Amino acid sequence: MLSRAVMALLACSASLLAQSLSGRVVDQNGLPVAGITVDPGHGSTAASSNASGLFTITGLQNRSYDCEYRPSQGTPLVGRLIVTNVNGATNVGDIVLQPGFLVSGTAQTQTGVGILGCNVNVYDQSGTKLFTPHDGSIANGTFTVAVPAGTWDVRIVPPVGSLLIARQFLRRAISANLQLGNVILPTAYQVTGTVVDSQTSVPIGSTRIRATNALTAEPVLLPADTTNTFGSFSLLLPYGVMDLEFDPPVGNTHLGKQVFGAFVLGNTALGQVRLQNGVMLSGTVGGPTGAVAGADLDVFAADGSKVYTAHDVTAANGAFSVPVPAGGTYRLRIEPPTTAGLVGHFGAPIVVTTATNVGTITLAAGVAVSGTITGPQGPEANANLNFFDTNGVEIVTVGDHTDAAGHYTTHVPAGTLRIDVESAEGSHGAATSVSGVSISGTTTWNRTLSAKSIVTAVSSFGTPTILQGGLLPVSPFLQGLASSSVPTLLDLLVVLPSGQELPVFPTFALDVIPFPIQLTGVWIPMPSVPAASTGKLLKFVVRCRDPLTNAVQDSASTEFVVQ
Repeated sequence: MLSRAVMALLACSASLLAQSLSGRVVDQNGLPVAGITVDPGHGSTAASSNASGLFTITGLQNRSYDCEYRPSQGTPLVGRLIVTNVNGATNVGDIVLQPGFLVSGTAQTQTGVGILGCNVNVYDQSGTKLFTPHDGSIANGTFTVAVPAGTWDVRIVPPVGSLLIARQFLRRAISANLQLGNVILPTAYQVTGTVVDSQTSVPIGSTRIRATNALTAEPVLLPADTTNTFGSFSLLLPYGVMDLEFDPPVGNTHLGKQVFGAFVLGNTALGQVRLQNGVMLSGTVGGPTGAVAGADLDVFAADGSKVYTAHDVTAANGAFSVPVPAGGTYRLRIEPPTTAGLVGHFGAPIVVTTATNVGTITLAAGVAVSGTITGPQGPEANANLNFFDTNGVEIVTVGDHTDAAGHYTTHVPAGTLRIDVESAEGSHGAATSVSGVSISGTTTWNRTLSAKSIVTAVSSFGTPTILQGGLLPVSPFLQGLASSSVPTLLDLLVVLPSGQELPVFPTFALDVIPFPIQLTGVWIPMPSVPAASTGKLLKFVVRCRDPLTNAVQDSASTEFVVQ
């Protein structure tokens, strides 16, 4: 006869065996998939699906498990992470794994050495991280992860503690295997400083910092991007020229700040970053069906300059609250989400001396207008469409830039409108303006741009910050598009936020030959700008005008700041 102790042990063993997880792994067609690792974690023993796709894991507890379903590396199936509650003998039925495409590459240092232990993270466009098994690079730096079809952000993050900069590939539309090739992770340098109040020098903690490579426009992933309690920060940045943004925490009345053209030539001490204290400008954005979440807000000062604002997107209830300098006059521009089908808003001037709530701003439903813009070279990518009412007032629209195929879709109020089309810089398509366009319902409006006689472009080294009356480095381009030389009047200008133009040199006449002329790194002396325009984004403009009609043949611009 068995003792009571043995009987209790057998009963306990039976109870443990009864707490199990089973199921079947199948593909999207319902066919069984063998060799899938099923791992509940929490100290349990993983199983592998058999030829029939079946698996069973015993010895579990009655609890919640984060159960991983991991195809072997290189298998074109997307893994899954499913929270599963085990209660006794639990069968989860069929677990369907979707087909995937392989994203591969090799993480290397600047000297070409493979990097072991990089983490490959994949995010959707809302910022949600995808479950990607086997997402670490091996000894020679190679990595492979499987992702479903879609548009993804792919980040290659170096091992913790390494002085390397992560890389990211944004908005990659994946519908086939993607080979990223050699992904170079630059050497990192330490950039330090302290964020403080501009008047009292009191530290401002929890300020978020963002960095962008000014020469490539690539965002830099920062492992530590927030100031501590004492306002101090320590960033890891690559060698080069950086644009930095400092965003105080939500609800803080300090204004955010942009620093353009910060040189990182080694470990760098920025010193104090001084933020101006302001007052809150708040309100709510609504539409015909209620609150409008995710609307983007821009604040413009009386001189036309844009006030840098952090946290300037409406919340789920449509509310917004952004700090602005006290004692100013401002206009609010509101752009609803592209999918909302609403018309944007550009408000009347508001004098703000103390915390101000503008109440509810109601956006009107719009009429869908879409089409394709083409030009002499085919589809016009990144062309900008501007819509004006009969009084010449511009309508705030979203989705009014064309994609790579020249397509656009936006929403406008019904009525008779003027549509201006501006081609992207460097395009051979000439800008055009069409009046009397009747919009009464969903409308398709296509346009083919005529050819320019001259094309010009200009760029700089990011967005430089220069001294008053200093030299601006620019790289201008000019080409005549006719078979013979094209006469032009060439204007080199500085344009202030108000639209006021300051000539850099007197206008001069020249004949533009039908061959590309590209100058690189030309240093041009800038005129002195009004004190009120220092610290704000200015434009250096190259403009060509017809000597007979004075019509603009083409123009191009690049931004800079005078400190």
